[in-house]
Amino acid sequence: MIKGDANERVKILQDEVLSMTAIDQIFLKRAQKERISDDQAIKLLNYLNSWDSFEELESFWFWYYDPRNPKQWYKILNHIYKRSITPTYLMN
Repeated sequence: MIKGDANERVKILQDEVLSMTAIDQIFLKRAQKERISDDQAIKLLNYLNSWDSFEELESFWFWYYDPRNPKQWYKILNHIYKRSITPTYLMN
């Protein structure tokens, strides 16, 4: 059974669908632009290819993405990107 808050989120999201490909592109373009080290790039790729990344991003997307105002969503993506390239996930 869906909770009341989840019903509200479904109404907000309407026909929106999480695109992992779009997130991958955002992260990889940013990594290239920032010229991150090989070690950081490997950490980023390992994260993007993991089931954990899907679960985490899907959950954040469902609860925080708003197609009318994606500002909060981009803050979350920024945090996850930074955390995914740190040596020991210090920003988690």
